[in-house]
Amino acid sequence: CLTLVDQETGLAHAHSGAWIAPDQPLSRWMALRTNARLCSPSLADYVILHDTQSAPLLTELKQGSLTFPERSATTFLCVAALSSTEATWCLRGPGINGTITVGLPGLPTTLLPAILATRAHFPLGVDLFCVDRSGLCLGRCRCPCAAHPSGCC
Repeated sequence: CLTLVDQETGLAHAHSGAWIAPDQPLSRWMALRTNARLCSPSLADYVILHDTQSAPLLTELKQGSLTFPERSATTFLCVAALSSTEATWCLRGPGINGTITVGLPGLPTTLLPAILATRAHFPLGVDLFCVDRSGLCLGRCRCPCAAHPSGCC
C-alpha cells in the first residue's frame, strides 16, 4: 500500500465478508500510513480483502467502462498460503510453459464463482492478486480468450 496508494487513489478494505468503515482504527491507521483516500468499495481504485470470506464482495467493486476498462479496481486477496504441492487451480497463459497447478488451501467454494463473475463482461473486470503471508503472489488477468481459458496468468 505504501507504494500503490496516495491522496489520488481510493482505498477500501474488508474482513470476514464485510467492508471495514473508514472510522475504524485499522482504516484510520492505513489512511495515516499511506495517505490514501478511504472511499466506498464501488469507487475504490485499490481494495484489500483481508481474508477469503470477503471474496464474494468482488462483485461490488468497480469494473471499469468500455471506454476506460483500465479504471477497474485492483484487488489484493489475502489467502492462507500459495502451495506448489496442492493442485487447486490449473493455470496457463503468457509466462507459463504449458500449464501449472497451484494450490490455495482452505479456499471457500464461493471464491471461484466470485472471480469468474468479475470477468463476465470482458474487457471489464477486477484485477485480482492472491497474496499469502510469506509475500508470494498470484495475479489474475481479465482475459477470457482461448489463450487464457482459466482467466489466470
